[in-house]
Amino acid sequence: MTKKRTRRHPPYDNTPVNVSYIQNCADINNYDLWTEAHRVNTRKFIEIQLDQYESLMQGWIFWCYKTENSIEWDFKRLALLGLFPQPFSNRQYIVNGTDTRPTSAAVAPKGNAFVLILAVSVTMVLFLLGELETRKTAERKRKRKD
Repeated sequence: MTKKRTRRHPPYDNTPVNVSYIQNCADINNYDLWTEAHRVNTRKFIEIQLDQYESLMQGWIFWCYKTENSIEWDFKRLALLGLFPQPFSNRQYIVNGTDTRPTSAAVAPKGNAFVLILAVSVTMVLFLLGELETRKTAERKRKRKD
């Protein structure tokens, strides 16, 4: 049974408000407790990012080689756990921007997880479109100078 607690979080004007939450993220960094769905979705998320950056940009970076706790930002642990493709071209799910093994409803994210994935995906697409527009603008300026 999940116990409901109340926390106080200060908003921007530092006025305290009561916010209820149902669970916390204490177990998110314990890989043994991850569901198969979480593992598959993490691998897919990494693969789609690699695929999109390789096809639309001049490569990619991964923010952290190693972290103290966070598995999802720890390249070394992701690679050891088989969640980061090794070699980088060894894609299990995403090939040319297409999910080759769509998940069943049992593995598909539910509720807020789906909204989060959608929001991150839209943000990434908008970033890439902005980057492409910046490059086009720079190219036009170079052509005008010539």
